[in-house]
Amino acid sequence: LSTRARLERTSEAAVLLGLAVGFAQGMSDALNRLMGAWLSPGAGWTPSNPMGVAALVGLFAFGVAGFVLSQDAFRSYRANTVAPTMQTAQLIVPVAIAVTLYGQALPAGTVSSAIWFAAFALIVLGVIVLSSSEPVAATLGDSP
Repeated sequence: LSTRARLERTSEAAVLLGLAVGFAQGMSDALNRLMGAWLSPGAGWTPSNPMGVAALVGLFAFGVAGFVLSQDAFRSYRANTVAPTMQTAQLIVPVAIAVTLYGQALPAGTVSSAIWFAAFALIVLGVIVLSSSEPVAATLGDSP
Protein backbone atom coordinates (compact mmCIF):
# COMPACT_ATOMS: atom_id res chain seq x y z
CA LEU A 1 0.00 0.00 0.00
CA SER A 2 1.07 3.55 -0.59
CA THR A 3 1.85 5.82 2.35
CA ARG A 4 -1.38 7.75 1.79
CA ALA A 5 -3.50 4.57 1.69
CA ARG A 6 -1.87 3.23 4.87
CA LEU A 7 -2.32 6.61 6.54
CA GLU A 8 -6.03 6.70 5.68
CA ARG A 9 -6.60 3.08 6.75
CA THR A 10 -4.72 3.63 9.99
CA SER A 11 -6.53 6.90 10.71
CA GLU A 12 -9.98 5.36 10.18
CA ALA A 13 -9.20 2.43 12.48
CA ALA A 14 -7.73 4.78 15.10
CA VAL A 15 -10.83 6.98 15.01
CA LEU A 16 -13.16 3.98 15.37
CA LEU A 17 -11.18 2.57 18.27
CA GLY A 18 -10.96 6.04 19.83
CA LEU A 19 -14.75 6.35 19.61
CA ALA A 20 -15.17 2.94 21.28
CA VAL A 21 -12.79 3.92 24.08
CA GLY A 22 -14.52 7.28 24.55
CA PHE A 23 -17.95 5.65 24.63
CA ALA A 24 -16.85 3.11 27.26
CA GLN A 25 -15.16 5.74 29.40
CA GLY A 26 -18.07 8.15 28.99
CA MET A 27 -20.51 5.46 30.12
CA SER A 28 -18.26 4.77 33.08
CA ASP A 29 -18.30 8.49 33.95
CA ALA A 30 -22.08 8.67 33.71
CA LEU A 31 -22.60 5.50 35.74
CA ASN A 32 -20.18 6.83 38.34
CA ARG A 33 -22.52 9.80 38.78
CA LEU A 34 -25.48 7.46 39.06
CA MET A 35 -23.63 5.43 41.70
CA GLY A 36 -22.97 8.62 43.63
CA ALA A 37 -26.68 9.42 43.65
CA TRP A 38 -27.52 5.87 44.77
CA LEU A 39 -24.95 5.90 47.59
CA SER A 40 -26.01 9.37 48.83
CA PRO A 41 -29.74 9.12 49.49
CA GLY A 42 -31.41 12.34 50.45
CA ALA A 43 -29.07 14.53 48.36
CA GLY A 44 -31.54 14.93 45.51
CA TRP A 45 -32.95 12.20 43.31
CA THR A 46 -32.05 8.68 44.45
CA PRO A 47 -32.13 5.76 42.01
CA SER A 48 -33.91 2.57 43.01
CA ASN A 49 -31.86 -0.36 44.32
CA PRO A 50 -32.08 -2.36 41.05
CA MET A 51 -30.94 0.71 39.11
CA GLY A 52 -28.07 1.26 41.57
CA VAL A 53 -26.92 -2.34 41.27
CA ALA A 54 -27.12 -2.11 37.46
CA ALA A 55 -25.07 1.10 37.63
CA LEU A 56 -22.46 -0.66 39.77
CA VAL A 57 -22.15 -3.57 37.34
CA GLY A 58 -22.09 -1.23 34.34
CA LEU A 59 -19.52 1.03 36.00
CA PHE A 60 -17.07 -1.83 36.38
CA ALA A 61 -17.84 -3.37 32.97
CA PHE A 62 -17.47 -0.10 31.04
CA GLY A 63 -14.49 0.94 33.17
CA VAL A 64 -12.57 -2.26 32.44
CA ALA A 65 -13.55 -2.18 28.76
CA GLY A 66 -12.48 1.45 28.44
CA PHE A 67 -9.16 0.76 30.13
CA VAL A 68 -8.35 -2.30 28.02
CA LEU A 69 -9.43 -0.63 24.77
CA SER A 70 -7.43 2.50 25.56
CA GLN A 71 -4.28 0.45 26.14
CA ASP A 72 -4.82 -1.28 22.81
CA ALA A 73 -5.53 2.02 21.06
CA PHE A 74 -2.38 3.73 22.31
CA ARG A 75 -0.27 0.67 21.59
CA SER A 76 -1.62 0.23 18.06
CA TYR A 77 -2.22 3.77 16.79
CA ARG A 78 -0.87 7.28 17.03
CA ALA A 79 -2.04 9.29 20.01
CA ASN A 80 -2.68 12.37 17.85
CA THR A 81 -5.69 10.56 16.38
CA VAL A 82 -6.84 8.34 19.24
CA ALA A 83 -6.66 10.86 22.10
CA PRO A 84 -8.82 13.69 20.68
CA THR A 85 -11.36 11.22 19.30
CA MET A 86 -11.52 9.37 22.60
CA GLN A 87 -11.84 12.55 24.67
CA THR A 88 -14.54 13.99 22.43
CA ALA A 89 -16.66 10.85 22.68
CA GLN A 90 -16.01 10.64 26.42
CA LEU A 91 -17.44 14.15 26.88
CA ILE A 92 -20.46 13.66 24.63
CA VAL A 93 -21.77 10.46 26.29
CA PRO A 94 -22.46 11.96 29.76
CA VAL A 95 -24.04 15.04 28.16
CA ALA A 96 -26.35 12.81 26.11
CA ILE A 97 -27.25 10.80 29.20
CA ALA A 98 -27.87 13.96 31.24
CA VAL A 99 -30.26 15.20 28.57
CA THR A 100 -32.10 11.88 28.15
CA LEU A 101 -32.15 10.51 31.73
CA TYR A 102 -32.04 13.61 33.88
CA GLY A 103 -33.97 15.94 31.58
CA GLN A 104 -31.25 18.59 31.50
CA ALA A 105 -31.58 21.07 28.69
CA LEU A 106 -28.98 21.78 26.03
CA PRO A 107 -28.04 25.42 25.48
CA ALA A 108 -30.95 27.34 24.03
CA GLY A 109 -30.82 30.13 21.53
CA THR A 110 -29.11 30.67 18.23
CA VAL A 111 -25.82 32.00 19.59
CA SER A 112 -25.33 29.22 22.17
CA SER A 113 -26.27 26.52 19.66
CA ALA A 114 -23.93 28.02 17.06
CA ILE A 115 -21.04 28.09 19.57
CA TRP A 116 -21.62 24.44 20.54
CA PHE A 117 -21.81 23.38 16.90
CA ALA A 118 -18.69 25.38 15.98
CA ALA A 119 -16.74 23.90 18.90
CA PHE A 120 -17.70 20.36 17.91
CA ALA A 121 -16.86 21.05 14.24
CA LEU A 122 -13.43 22.39 15.25
CA ILE A 123 -12.74 19.26 17.29
CA VAL A 124 -13.67 17.01 14.35
CA LEU A 125 -11.57 19.14 11.99
CA GLY A 126 -8.64 18.95 14.42
CA VAL A 127 -8.82 15.16 14.51
CA ILE A 128 -8.85 15.03 10.71
CA VAL A 129 -5.94 17.47 10.34
CA LEU A 130 -3.81 15.84 13.04
CA SER A 131 -4.37 12.31 11.79
CA SER A 132 -3.51 13.13 8.19
CA SER A 133 -0.63 15.54 8.75
CA GLU A 134 2.69 15.23 6.92
CA PRO A 135 4.65 14.33 10.08
CA VAL A 136 2.31 11.37 10.59
CA ALA A 137 2.76 10.34 6.95
CA ALA A 138 6.54 10.65 7.33
CA THR A 139 6.60 8.31 10.34
CA LEU A 140 4.75 5.64 8.36
CA GLY A 141 7.44 5.61 5.68
CA ASP A 142 7.07 4.08 2.25
CA SER A 143 7.74 0.44 3.06
CA PRO A 144 4.74 -1.93 2.88
